[in-house]
Amino acid sequence: MEFDYLSPCRPKKVAMNKHLTLEQRYTISVMIQNKYSQTDIAKTIGKHKSKVCRELKRNSDKRNGEYKADLAQKNILKDSKKNLKNINLLNQSNFMLLINLDKIIVLNKL
Repeated sequence: MEFDYLSPCRPKKVAMNKHLTLEQRYTISVMIQNKYSQTDIAKTIGKHKSKVCRELKRNSDKRNGEYKADLAQKNILKDSKKNLKNINLLNQSNFMLLINLDKIIVLNKL
C-alpha cells in the first residue's frame, strides 16, 4: 500500500480506469456462466464489486437476464457516439453564442 507523502496517515488513492475493456467484459461473461460471485469477478478484473453489479444490471438481456460481452460493448459504443453528438451540438451552440456576442460587442463599439 502506498502512502501520500503530504499526509502519511492516509493511504494514497490509486486511480483506476473508469471504463471496462472488452476483455474484462468477456471475463465477466464467462465467470457469470460458471456461477462465480460478483465479488470474485470484481477481484479477477481488478474493479470494485459495485462496478460489476452495475455492468450486469445495465447490460444484461431484459428478457432472460443473460449477460453477453459483445452486446454490452456495442451498447457502450453506441452510447458514447450519442454522447459525442450531444457534445458536438453543445460546442456548436456555444460557438454560435460566441459569434453572436462578438456581433453585439462590435455593434456597441459603433
